[in-house]
Amino acid sequence: MISLELIRLLRHIRNAGTLSQAAAQSGKAASALTYQVDKYEDSLGITLLQPHGRTIRLTEAALHICEMGADILNSVDSLEAQALAIGTGVEPRIRLAVDTWVSTDAVMSVISDFLAEYPQVELQIEHQALQGTWDALTTQRVDLIVGAIAPKPAGSGVQTLPLGKTERVLAISPDHYLAKRGSLLTDEDLEAARWVVIKDSSSMSPKRDLLPTTPQSVILVDSLEAKLAAQIQGLGIGFLPPQVAKSMVLKGQLVEIKLHSRPPDIEMLLAWRTDSRGQGLIRLIDMFSSADLLPQY
Repeated sequence: MISLELIRLLRHIRNAGTLSQAAAQSGKAASALTYQVDKYEDSLGITLLQPHGRTIRLTEAALHICEMGADILNSVDSLEAQALAIGTGVEPRIRLAVDTWVSTDAVMSVISDFLAEYPQVELQIEHQALQGTWDALTTQRVDLIVGAIAPKPAGSGVQTLPLGKTERVLAISPDHYLAKRGSLLTDEDLEAARWVVIKDSSSMSPKRDLLPTTPQSVILVDSLEAKLAAQIQGLGIGFLPPQVAKSMVLKGQLVEIKLHSRPPDIEMLLAWRTDSRGQGLIRLIDMFSSADLLPQY
């Protein structure tokens, strides 16, 4: 029988890379982990470990258990938190996914105020981008997403609050060839230019990029900080939050480029699952809903 213990054990071995590394990280002998896995192999009638050169690694069957078991572990963790929230009113932990477009400083300011009221609540924070932010919520990896880009997925069983809309400013290095045009850029100019784009972190849903065209070349990055650095270096063009772009323009590191048609604003949302009811989450939602979450530089 596949148990939660087995899923956690196999995922620990997979994440460590090898059986010996997993044993070292857990402070156990490799033989102790092997013995645990052997018991499950006998029970299930399948092989979970196999030699790989001088090391021992997981079989395809074991890797499949790891992959499919991730959702099971997330569901169990979510169920535990819900049960404790019902029983005590306050959940033991709250997991957040923050979109890369959101100010980390602003998030931490909210977190600081929250922990002053709920010091016993454990917070787990991860960063996601675009559709990956929604994935984290709908797969129950997190309880709250901050700065998710509208619209919400259809039939997702989530509630949302608007955080506001923000424009996007096209900003490029003063040394970039398009900065020397002195005129509005055409669609052909945009298609020919290299763009710096924050990569959608989704591994499940169709990816989004929010670009006005299909460029011939892109540089994919995983954070707003990396995107800004690439654009300052003149590696490509791209949209930035208005406060960031204006700050860099004032410093002479970027110039703002006007387009024939203004790109649509993006709407940022707070979102959580409809089955969430803990007091801590409710308070955190209230705090984030009144915060200014756009980055400042």
